[in-house]
Amino acid sequence: GGGGGGGGGKKEGWEALDFRTLRLYGCSAGGPVAVTREPHKILRANDSHLRPYFDIYTSAGLKLSTIEPEYYRKIVGVGWTASERLVFLRDDGVVNIFSPMGKLILGLNLEGSCRKHGVVDSFLWERGLVCLTKNFELYAMLDYDSPFTIKLANPGLNSLPECWTVITPEVSESGEPEVLMALSSGSVLKVTRDDCVDLGVTSGPFQKMALSPDGKIVASYTSRGEVIVTRSDFSRDLSNFQTNISHSTPKQLAWCGADAVLAYWESDTDSHLFMIGPNAKSKRYPDEHPLFLVPEIDGVRIFSRRGCEYIQRVPGVVTSIYKIGSTAPPAILVASFESFEKDEPSATEHIRVLKRQAGEQNLRDAVDGCVQAAGQEFAIKLQKKMLRAATFGRKFLDVYPPTTILEMARSLRVLNAVRQRDIGFPLTYTQFEHLGADLLVDRLIGRRQHRLAFEISTYLGLRADKVVTNWASDKVRTELPDHVIVDQIVDKLKHIAGASYAGIASEAHQAGRSELAVSLLDFEPRASHQVPLLIRMEKTQRALKNALKSGDSDLVDLVLQHLRQGRPQDEFYTLLSQYPRAKNLWKHIAEETDRHSLESLHRHDSAHTSLGFHHARTALGASTSEEKEKYLRMSVESFKLVNPFHATATQELIGLEKQQKNFEATLETEFVGLSVTETLQKLLSLKEHSLAERLKKTFTIPETRYAWIYVKALASTKQWEALRKFASVPPSIGYGALVEAALAEGAIGEAANYCRRVQDSGKRAVFYARCDLWEEAIKAAEHARDPDDILFTLRGICTDPIVDAQIIRLLQEGF
Repeated sequence: GGGGGGGGGKKEGWEALDFRTLRLYGCSAGGPVAVTREPHKILRANDSHLRPYFDIYTSAGLKLSTIEPEYYRKIVGVGWTASERLVFLRDDGVVNIFSPMGKLILGLNLEGSCRKHGVVDSFLWERGLVCLTKNFELYAMLDYDSPFTIKLANPGLNSLPECWTVITPEVSESGEPEVLMALSSGSVLKVTRDDCVDLGVTSGPFQKMALSPDGKIVASYTSRGEVIVTRSDFSRDLSNFQTNISHSTPKQLAWCGADAVLAYWESDTDSHLFMIGPNAKSKRYPDEHPLFLVPEIDGVRIFSRRGCEYIQRVPGVVTSIYKIGSTAPPAILVASFESFEKDEPSATEHIRVLKRQAGEQNLRDAVDGCVQAAGQEFAIKLQKKMLRAATFGRKFLDVYPPTTILEMARSLRVLNAVRQRDIGFPLTYTQFEHLGADLLVDRLIGRRQHRLAFEISTYLGLRADKVVTNWASDKVRTELPDHVIVDQIVDKLKHIAGASYAGIASEAHQAGRSELAVSLLDFEPRASHQVPLLIRMEKTQRALKNALKSGDSDLVDLVLQHLRQGRPQDEFYTLLSQYPRAKNLWKHIAEETDRHSLESLHRHDSAHTSLGFHHARTALGASTSEEKEKYLRMSVESFKLVNPFHATATQELIGLEKQQKNFEATLETEFVGLSVTETLQKLLSLKEHSLAERLKKTFTIPETRYAWIYVKALASTKQWEALRKFASVPPSIGYGALVEAALAEGAIGEAANYCRRVQDSGKRAVFYARCDLWEEAIKAAEHARDPDDILFTLRGICTDPIVDAQIIRLLQEGF
């Protein structure tokens, strides 16, 4: 194994701390470290570290913030998310999440018996947690972003386990957390959501367990002083190492990537660190300084008063280049490049050797190896050397993608930037690939390293709007004047696609700078983002203006509903009058949802006509006749003030309903709800001619209109004798109306009786045709004013080919 102090730099920050009295919690991928006092250590009464606190440091020892939670003594679990959010789990099941700068971001609650019985122990990973309650039940929260609590199977414990760990969902076979619990009996339980299985382990009891980054291997420390490495299902032992230290449990048991296990003991006088590799090979590092280990996917960070050091297995590609006498393709390419830099003639000879060995593939492997080696180096000089060697070798290849070298160069520029002491990210290339550029930018934003986050985003072609937006959110909390802040923010955001002024304005409002928030919202192009925030800021009239300007009726309704709440009704209606479009929308909404409010609005505006129609519509929807009459009379009273015609019409409707009720009582059939015409038709169909005549006189129905109603009613009820009697005197509506009424009822014979009495020859011809009397129809057509036109009309009606031929002949011959 080899080490590198990527984030060490100056050691003043870590030198100031007494690691023997502290407990540290490290974030993976070169992240920060939370430092608090060791609760089981006895300290001097005047020691400043007696206060409940968590100090957040970068790997370089630079302090980022201090968090002083009031619930310090209730904390039973501490961890970090992948985006560098510090997570506290309290014994009452409450989860609090902080930014690395000490700002509370989120509060969550575990469900189940966590709150009722309390949490006694926990295991936190980057996305979630598993907790053990005081009644020995296990609960899991799989994702802080979707905080649902699930209960795992009952492990059946009567006391706390010796130790336990969790195979996280990201690496478990089931995709859910799998808990490994070491019991004092020596066995190990595997607990999932659905089951609890005794793995039948006989080599315990274990006092410490640590899982490899891929979750496939577990290292366990026994009370006999052994470090046993097995598969995570304990189906096979891989190695067994005797530390010869059985009188105490190691303070930490951590993996160095997936290649070795580190066991660390600490006493008042010294400390011991064992590195145990494959086949139980080991190396012991005695040290007078207390240490703290942070495992990584490819190594382990070690913190002490000396600073931050990094131990990892030397990557194979680096070994292949620097191993003495190496003949690996990358080593030969590097040797060739060194000769080339010295202008030695043997430079190209090495290339020829590579090509002779295995053709271009050998040289391609050499170039790939140099690129990979560049990524594994912390020293910029060696990075450049490896990339230049790769570029040199690429020139001798017919085809090799230039982006491979370019992308590595880009990644190294980013890594070298974040590895600077003032940033404090000792990030390896492997960790960077695992973390991703987006998450790295998010981490920089969380630390308020906005300039570097912006530069990396633009350099790698990532979205920069979140960087600038977060910078602006911090800017509004400064002491600068409003106009200065607005100018600075607008200048930064005007060229950033997707940037949201509303989010920044919300931060300004939360910071107590409402006027600044309003000024920023003027630059927000989306009304759907402007209006809700203006409502929260109680800038409701401005919100209404913006909503009306947007033309979005839903937004206008949102503002109106807010304006209505907590405001006297008259004041609300007076305000509405200032915005006619909003008023019309409110009327439309109230018509469907709150008719009482609509009535109040009409009264407030003295809109008597609208109020009359409102009462009339309400009457039409009334459930009882009494209620209907009540609202109709209210409608009459409103109409009387401005519109006598509507008042008279409504009064007549009341009178009609009274007569209809009388008809219902006398004739025992329904009338209420019918119009005057429908009432007349029904009376005539019931042969109540006298009642119909009386109703006709009451409502002054014209004779012509009454004649139409009379004919239709008699025809619809097959009162043909009465109809013939009516036709004995030429009716005012003409005999054509009687023909139409009879035909509508399918009474062709009755219709034919009246055809001959139709005065107009053309109409008489058409009526005869509709009665299928074609001979009479053609004769009538001969006497029409325009015979040809009538004959063409008859052709459109005719379905008899013989008659149709006769009509065609007449048209050809002419009259």
